[in-house]
Amino acid sequence: MYIEEFLKYELSKIPSEIKNHLTEDIAVKNIKDQFESFYTYTTDNDSAERYMKNANHKNKNIDDYKIHLSDAGNHNYVMSGIFLNKAGYKNIPIVEINGKNFDVFDNSEIEPIKKFLYNKYKAFDPKKICFFEIADSEKESKQENECETILVTGHINTIKKKDKPDVYDNVSLERVYDYEFYDKYVSEYEQLKEENEIYKGKVRAESMNSLKDAMANGLIYKIIIDGKLAGIFAISKTFFNYCSGYYIKEEILFREFRGKNFAAAAQRKMIDSLEASENDFIFGTIVPENHASLKTAYKCGRENAGKYYLINI
Repeated sequence: MYIEEFLKYELSKIPSEIKNHLTEDIAVKNIKDQFESFYTYTTDNDSAERYMKNANHKNKNIDDYKIHLSDAGNHNYVMSGIFLNKAGYKNIPIVEINGKNFDVFDNSEIEPIKKFLYNKYKAFDPKKICFFEIADSEKESKQENECETILVTGHINTIKKKDKPDVYDNVSLERVYDYEFYDKYVSEYEQLKEENEIYKGKVRAESMNSLKDAMANGLIYKIIIDGKLAGIFAISKTFFNYCSGYYIKEEILFREFRGKNFAAAAQRKMIDSLEASENDFIFGTIVPENHASLKTAYKCGRENAGKYYLINI
């Protein structure tokens, strides 16, 4: 019942321009698979115990670290879990909503829902609720809630038909099959910490472990500009909400190559290299403070498809 309710809500929110490139069968499968993957954690004792140990919180009730399905009242259904030490929000307990059948914006019942969720996770004394909402420009323009990250997507085969960016021909990509690049990659992040506050909390270098799937599938690339190592791309074949296709896990251009229009050229070169069906998108999440990455994504033809919001509980 819950998953069907979540599915119905998410399908109703998909923008019409997205539906032009996405069959309903694919959208249903992607959304349903996402909710069902979260659902497995409602009964997964081993994962809950590992999370509890890593969190090192005084609450030692394993069930509280699982994902929960709840009726928050008046048929407002929610799938949620506690998130401790979220990037950029260290030591701020956050209730993360993984599925819902209600709109948070302009909802007269949101205060009782917030109260319900606070009581559900009272042992952690949560301060915020995090949730994803598919883009709705009219409602977004009225919001004063904190945006954590923006989902930026583009239809791959449509992007491939667009004019190529300047300096496109100066850029090439080489697939990577070992971690020889990793020390240079991490050192670039250390330099970025000195230049921009977001790299001290919200944006971090990926660990080798988090890159292993991309490595195994041949989806990590060196960016080569005029014969020099200029950056790294890492992507994965996956889905998010209604989107299926390729998720940009990492994209970094090294310091000496920034500000010269290479970022958009490199991203377009990567997109052009992908095998894609008519239902495939390129997508990734970007923090709103990362203006350079957003500018690059928009220049390549990607658009805002939704946001993770934070509201005080």
